[in-house]
Order: sequence, then C-alpha cells, then structure tokens
Amino acid sequence: MANELTLQTDIALSPLSRYRNTRLYEDSSLNKTYFGVWRAPEIVETLPITVHTVKIEEVNRPDLIAFRVYGNPTLFWVIALRNNILLPLRDMKTGLALACPNIDDIMRALGTSFTDNPGTF
Repeated sequence: MANELTLQTDIALSPLSRYRNTRLYEDSSLNKTYFGVWRAPEIVETLPITVHTVKIEEVNRPDLIAFRVYGNPTLFWVIALRNNILLPLRDMKTGLALACPNIDDIMRALGTSFTDNPGTF
C-alpha cells in the first residue's frame, strides 16, 4: 500500500516563523508530518538597514546576532537570507559585516507588526 500525504490546515505557526506560509503534509501511515517547499518572503527594503559586524562571541550564533539586532533570536533567518548565507551555523565569522533589514520592512513582508509580536515568538 502506497503512503498517502494529506495537506494539514489546522497547524498554527508563529506569525514570524519562516515556515508560516509553508504547507505541512501528514503521512498517516507513519504518523509523521513534513514541511513542503519553503519560499522565502520578499522583504522590500524601504527603510535604512543596520550593518552589524560579527563579534567573536557571535561566531556561528545567528540567533545571538538576531537577538542583538532585533530583540528576537527567531529572526536569524532574515539576516542569513539578506546576506546570502546558506549555512549560518558555519559561515558567520568574526569581522563579517552583515546587512540587517529594518524590522518594519520585515514585519511588512510577514504581514504582521512588531508591536503585535514583541520579544519571543
């Protein structure tokens, strides 16, 4: 019998999750859920960016950089995406200058606001 994947529509993800608009599929025969293909949101930069230089304690810690820039470690993917970093746990080295989009541009791309989602997500 072939496994059958069904589209899940009842799973709630954080408004800032990079997987928010990614389809989820369930394989009921294996009792597993899988993400579909992720499509990065288009972040249109209308406001000035912040340039952050990676410090020694931030090497391979994209979550720490995102926390320092945005106050939220879950937005590390925005910095990696903007700087064409495929493996942020390997490629963020001391002295690397990172372009960080403005938080309002990010929120606009995600269809939410920072005041609706402060701190942790």
